[in-house]
Amino acid sequence: MTPDGSVPPRSHRFTGRDGVLLTADVWGEASSPPLLLLHGGGQTRHAWGRTGPRLAALGWRVVAPDLRGHGTSEWSADGAYDLGLFADDVRALVDTLAGPACPPVLVGASLGGLGALLAAGEEPMAAVRALVLVDVAHRPDPRGVRRIVEFMRGRPDGFAGVEEAAEAVSAYLPHRPRPDGPDGTRGPQDPQGSTSPQGARGPQGSPSTKDSQVPQGSTNPQDAKGPQGSQGSPGTQDSQGPQGLRNNLRRRGDRWVWHWDPRLLDSFEGRMDPPDMADRLLEAARRTPALLLLVRGAISDVVRDDIAEEFCAHVPHARRVEVPGAGHMVAGDRNDHFLDAIAPFLPAP
Repeated sequence: MTPDGSVPPRSHRFTGRDGVLLTADVWGEASSPPLLLLHGGGQTRHAWGRTGPRLAALGWRVVAPDLRGHGTSEWSADGAYDLGLFADDVRALVDTLAGPACPPVLVGASLGGLGALLAAGEEPMAAVRALVLVDVAHRPDPRGVRRIVEFMRGRPDGFAGVEEAAEAVSAYLPHRPRPDGPDGTRGPQDPQGSTSPQGARGPQGSPSTKDSQVPQGSTNPQDAKGPQGSQGSPGTQDSQGPQGLRNNLRRRGDRWVWHWDPRLLDSFEGRMDPPDMADRLLEAARRTPALLLLVRGAISDVVRDDIAEEFCAHVPHARRVEVPGAGHMVAGDRNDHFLDAIAPFLPAP
């Protein structure tokens, strides 16, 4: 058992496109239906360290891989990281995890969501039960994207220590409280930090109902006290403190650097909002037959409200929910709210 009482994940290696090995954390019973958690660019599988066991407790077999070029998964030999490669990795994972009559649910944040969307909506289409896009749509707000890239490029020589990296993350995310202890756990939650999954029905009525906001105030019975998950930029993961950040850093000489291939940034900047990409992503969303939910952080600077509205207007079967108090890193900013937002949407395990 972990210090917070949850069951630690099992480690497993999967094979992606071109034989690239992908390291994953796995929670839940092997016989349970699969649910795939895909982190954002510059993150690692540890972004889902709190979300994974809680979804497993609801009856899912949860698999959270390091995307290629991230964490302890292998890097692309040629330094290529176009979206098609990430989509093909998702297809390979789906093929491995899917049972005869039980395709997986995909939950993808930022880069992970883009790969999931193309895998589910472009040929060869991966068979999935449902698709949850976490603060990612057909196009981003370029100002938010620039802020992410500036942060990722900001310390090419790394950090003298883990605490210095933690300070950089806190400066990048000023709306988040710093952790209280050396283990990187948060102090007491603010009044918005816990809600009931029964209270967050989301837009489940008529398909024309696009927007819903997760209510606040009651206690989540599934709440497992401990570090919180996140996605979207380096270091903004389960625990913001020194111990949590170690999962997102690696040693290079006497310095600590982010745990991803630095060549990723060249691909990121080239595909932020290229011509025709928005149309391609919208077409993929329209073509996927799976249930589709867009989860937006209410204070996100990457997916503005009008961008989310535009996405749903072009994708008739898409549903939408907004998580109050959350920015682009929805699950890390408001983990309880995030779970409340997706739990009513997920099909029964």
